[in-house]
Amino acid sequence: MKIAKQSSICLILVFIILSMTGCKNNNNQNALKEKINTEISYIDNDLIKILNEINNVNYTKYSVQVEKTEEKSDNGSDSTQSDEKGEGTQESGKGDGESEKNGQNQDSKESGKSNSSGNQNSEEKKNFTMKSNNILGKEKNINWDELKNIIETLYTSWTTISSDLKKTGVSNESVTNFETNIDLLAISIKNEDETGTINNIINLYRYLPQFVRAYQNEKDGRILELKYKLLLCYKYSSVDDWEEYNKAVSDLKMSFSNLLNQQSDYTGKSRNIENAFSIINSISNEDEMREKEIFFIKYRNLMQELNVISDI
Repeated sequence: MKIAKQSSICLILVFIILSMTGCKNNNNQNALKEKINTEISYIDNDLIKILNEINNVNYTKYSVQVEKTEEKSDNGSDSTQSDEKGEGTQESGKGDGESEKNGQNQDSKESGKSNSSGNQNSEEKKNFTMKSNNILGKEKNINWDELKNIIETLYTSWTTISSDLKKTGVSNESVTNFETNIDLLAISIKNEDETGTINNIINLYRYLPQFVRAYQNEKDGRILELKYKLLLCYKYSSVDDWEEYNKAVSDLKMSFSNLLNQQSDYTGKSRNIENAFSIINSISNEDEMREKEIFFIKYRNLMQELNVISDI
């Protein structure tokens, strides 16, 4: 009787230990998946940001333009230099405004010193103006320096991301191929090659749905697949290949129908799904007008809806 009781206690202890170990493993796996979701989101944002820059697509309605004016007291001459800040610049503008205030205080101190010595004879001022980020009729002006900075930063993050992806079952071959395509993208950006940059962005992006599906994230895999098909539409409209554009739009509609069949997975996103459905239907008409700028407006709006629908 005593032996049976001891055996029962041992079995219970073993069960508890195994349960705790299982919970710990599940928690570790969930933490890893959350981390990779964040990492995939980072890659997604950077790739699309580079692509958008090629054709003046900006999600914000306005950006801040900084105009620097240097006034010289000795000969009355002045010079003006403009810097334009891009996406998300409302916040950057605020920071620059604070810098301006601090700079002016410092200038005042220096000016006070120089007035007594007679050595200081110039002062730099900054003027801030709001500039609309329109697509229609806007002259293309690609900020290649910014794109070079983005791709170099991606290299820094990729070492950790690639290691995490392998832990979820992504093959070494897929990770190596992705890294090779990062190199190709860096080369095209270095050479300021528009067509090469677009092609290499899309070659990279097609891996993202595969990466998230490797850890059974089908929900976000559908959204990334949709984005990939939308980027193909972007590519063909950019080069006025309307025949391939039509094929890409058909694929986009097919992918979206798959999402509609699983709409219950996207709780609270029904309005955004309806908006996306409407935009996709209107995109199919662009081959008749053959106006790429009109497509880019719809592309921007659809991409914003997809970003809301996705958890990544």
